[in-house]
This record gives sequence, structure tokens and C-alpha cells, in this order.
Amino acid sequence: MRWIHTSIPGFYSFWASRLASGRLDKKTGRRVDFDNPDLLLEKFRNLLKYNNAVGLFMFREENGRYVPVETERIKRERISIDDAVKDLIKFLDTHLD
Repeated sequence: MRWIHTSIPGFYSFWASRLASGRLDKKTGRRVDFDNPDLLLEKFRNLLKYNNAVGLFMFREENGRYVPVETERIKRERISIDDAVKDLIKFLDTHLD
């Protein structure tokens, strides 16, 4: 068991991150200046070294609407908001009398 899970107080962080959608380059027709979800996921995974749990939701604007990004991958990596809330409840159940 990692030390963070047995230390008091617990530290949990919950994040909603709006990714830049980028823009279409007129010369190449390719999208540029957009946020890379891989880099953000790595940063949030690294937060687990100092947090009991991390909850993440990423979204970006597409065609005038906000759409979720990488939701299945976030769930697989166990850094979803749902996973963090469940972990927090478990932590509270264990440490509150």
C-alpha cells in the first residue's frame, strides 16, 4: 500500500479541464495550436504521487458545443471523477468513527 493512502489528512483533487480546440491552418488545412490530451493525462497521473485520488474531466469546444475528451481512457486509468469520489467515500468510511 502506498504511504499516501494511510496518511491523515487525505488529499483529493477534482479537475475539469477545457482543452484548446485549436484552429485550422489555411495553408496546410491541418488543425494547429490545440491541447494534447496525452500531455495533460500524464500531468494528472503524476498528481497521484501526492494525492489520495485525482478526478479528471476533460472537454473541448467543437462546432459551438462542449464535448468530453478521452472519457474512456480516463476511466481505464482510474482518474475519473467517479473513481475519485468512490475513493474519497472509502477513505471517509475508514477514518471517521
